[in-house]
Amino acid sequence: MRAADRPSRVTVVGGGISGLAAAHRLLTLAADAGEPIEVTVREREQALGGKIRTTPFAGLPAVDEGADAFLARVPWAVALAREVGLGEQMVSPAAGSAAVWWKGLQPIPAGLLLGMPTDLLQLARTRLISWPGKLRAATEVLRPRTPIDHGPGADSIGAYVRARFGDEVHERLVDPLVGSIYAADTDRFSLAAVAQIHDLAATNRSVLLAARRRPPAPEGPVFYAPAHGMGQFVDATAQAVGTLGGTIRCGDPVGSLTADSDGWRVDDEPADGTDGAVPQRRRRTHRHGVQPPTPDARVVVLRLDDGVLRHAAVGHRRRAAGQVSTVVGLREHDGAVLQRSVVAVQDVDGGRAADVGEEHVAAGVDR
Repeated sequence: MRAADRPSRVTVVGGGISGLAAAHRLLTLAADAGEPIEVTVREREQALGGKIRTTPFAGLPAVDEGADAFLARVPWAVALAREVGLGEQMVSPAAGSAAVWWKGLQPIPAGLLLGMPTDLLQLARTRLISWPGKLRAATEVLRPRTPIDHGPGADSIGAYVRARFGDEVHERLVDPLVGSIYAADTDRFSLAAVAQIHDLAATNRSVLLAARRRPPAPEGPVFYAPAHGMGQFVDATAQAVGTLGGTIRCGDPVGSLTADSDGWRVDDEPADGTDGAVPQRRRRTHRHGVQPPTPDARVVVLRLDDGVLRHAAVGHRRRAAGQVSTVVGLREHDGAVLQRSVVAVQDVDGGRAADVGEEHVAAGVDR
């Protein structure tokens, strides 16, 4: 129970960007309301940022090893960036191309909604789906509504897409794309976790017919990132928390959280010590060494069969005929067995060939 003669006290457990954003929001709301508050961020590591890590690489001063951007069309991260003083320093990644590894590297067709076809003409042109698979997908407009709240496979992205478009569309388009975003087996992944697909499935009988009624995509960039990497976002947010009166303690893990009346005990502190606790989810971090490619290598593939999504940075020599592309959502086919092989490969210089003098390959953190 908070004593009437002291300010509210809140402990934020974890100094990743979510924890820092929570601390910043609490301090901002309290300041706007004129209410006293003490906010402490406790991070077990010696550095802030969680899975965000920006380091020098391949002769460049700042390359992201984890998350390298955030959605520009979702307001909260954009608003936070502006509030902590990064509004004039936001840039958008250069456009790239994407492919799926299925009996070789196959370009992803245009006209997809998170892997689901919305344009049958574009689907007909791809070599990624067989003609029987294309014909099966084309029958989607004739099929009755697929229930998502009952029956076998209810609330499963895989069950829904297989029912609407068939196995090939799911295994060669939706699962590599959505699975690589969420590091998930989409046959066992909830529709509710992907709002775009869930809302479409809940309100429309046919995906293809609904796609015709969709408004055009808004103009402007899809992603934003600070000019000096996502680590700059972490640093600016931490600085703003300090300016607002918050306290950040690195190398200070929280051992226990215990509910106590309308407050919390943090590491068995006295009952009147903490009015709120904001725990953050912790994920494992690994670093994986990768052998540099041969001088004539054209495609670098990191084979990852454990279903964990990792991020990789690749530096390229500048070559007169060189062309750099982005490869995401790799999935291998081995007879009747599907083995997940997910990798994100991005040039370290915003989609342009980087003149770094030699090739570099480095795997970053799990996501």
